[in-house]
Amino acid sequence: MIDQNIAYFNQEIKAIELLDFITRDDNLQREACARLEKLWEEVKLLKIDCAKNGANDVANLFLGFQCALSQLYNKLNMWLCLKTSNHEKAWDHLIQAQYKCRDAANAHKGFQHLSIAYGNLLALEANIFPPQVFLSSGLLAGKQVCSICKNNYEECDHIAGNAYAGQFCRIISQDITADHVALVESPADKRCRITSFANIEGVRNRMTWALEPHSVDAEPIPDGALHASSIIIVADDGEENI
Repeated sequence: MIDQNIAYFNQEIKAIELLDFITRDDNLQREACARLEKLWEEVKLLKIDCAKNGANDVANLFLGFQCALSQLYNKLNMWLCLKTSNHEKAWDHLIQAQYKCRDAANAHKGFQHLSIAYGNLLALEANIFPPQVFLSSGLLAGKQVCSICKNNYEECDHIAGNAYAGQFCRIISQDITADHVALVESPADKRCRITSFANIEGVRNRMTWALEPHSVDAEPIPDGALHASSIIIVADDGEENI
């Protein structure tokens, strides 16, 4: 039965991958995204059932399938966003697809082949999008909790990023205090970035290079002021989403 499920999901993914091009029809890509959402839920139920029955390795395999479905879902949405000039959202979908590729490989050895897809996504980042200026926030945490066992992370045996019975181990930071923000080349999350900057003419978007002139009635914006997109993701239970 497990082999049949694996063959079924592989077949569905292979069919949807035919639409993984910017030139494909928008409606077909949207329908494929809806299909991926349903497949993701089917896989989730199988994963939960396996974990309950102690089939931890198979649960991790289905977790890998969830990540593989999610990376394809985000890549299709990236194409859709690019075609509608929603470039900021397209970037977010690209980065999410990259992270889901890495997660799939960490979930189960059966998804090591996604390293090729990850490399292709890095190439898209370099060739489609302009270079980004990334941010990293320095945070002080009073306590770090393991999402698997809910104990102090420093005292438990789980490793962040590894899969356990269909769930990734995540570090849940508590009692957080902001310390600093820095410009970095390799951020923890590439969605944390400078999105625009101000000059004497107006505010220029770093992604599109479009310039929005200063409004006559608006409060003056200092020359050189930066606008940023900052995301802090804190896992609460290790559960994934598409």
